[in-house]
Amino acid sequence: NSFQKIDQPGLSDKQIAERVRLDERTVTEIRCVDERDCYSLDEWEKAIEFKRRATLEWSALALKRPDLKPE
Repeated sequence: NSFQKIDQPGLSDKQIAERVRLDERTVTEIRCVDERDCYSLDEWEKAIEFKRRATLEWSALALKRPDLKPE
């Protein structure tokens, strides 16, 4: 976060939840929605494609199935 000091880790969702008296799942959802607003749709689509290709490459290697590797 923008108030985080370089030599100190940020708070976990659980720690934030305890401080603001919310359940951890709600804090996680708020954080995820906030992070989504930081990136354009193009960036999200690039990330989705990167993850898809990485998953296929890993599957091809782990399963010894070169036919699964993306082109």
